[in-house]
Amino acid sequence: MNEKRITCWHFLADDKRLRWGTKEVVKVGKTYTATGPLAMCKNGMHGSRRLIDALGYAPGSILCKVQIWGEVEEQDDKLMGRDRKVLAMVDATMMLHEAACYFAETALKLVDCKDKRSWNAIKVKRLWIKGKATNKELAAAGAAAGDAAGDAAGDAQNKYLTIQANKLFAKQKTKNKAAEEAQG
Repeated sequence: MNEKRITCWHFLADDKRLRWGTKEVVKVGKTYTATGPLAMCKNGMHGSRRLIDALGYAPGSILCKVQIWGEVEEQDDKLMGRDRKVLAMVDATMMLHEAACYFAETALKLVDCKDKRSWNAIKVKRLWIKGKATNKELAAAGAAAGDAAGDAAGDAQNKYLTIQANKLFAKQKTKNKAAEEAQG
């Protein structure tokens, strides 16, 4: 049978083993076949059309480009079929660390973050990726960035609550004035 094959992404645990069934070490070029009734998230060969979706299911950082076919069922962020052939495999650990830096920078730019602790954490992470910062330095920078995020969240919450409280006071003042005028 010549079924359409869907090229997609799939992550493996760092030991490169299947998580279910034979739990064998996955090899490039090999086709893996699910036995028994197929059921999304229970039995079948899974993958995602978009890499960001596959990342949400990643048990580790071994990234595979795969083809899936045979009784394919698809949901918003994943698909599943009877067969999955591994076309390529890489250790994506450092790519994922760099991606985290990029995503963090993008978010900080969106909110026009001025807090140097957050920016420094990204800088230290990039140094760590290159082997120029220790785990201890990375942890300290991460903790400082966490504090910065907590401070920013607290500031945002305080600003919101202050605005809402001032609205309540203004509303109450209007009610009081109306009551005084009614009493005359």
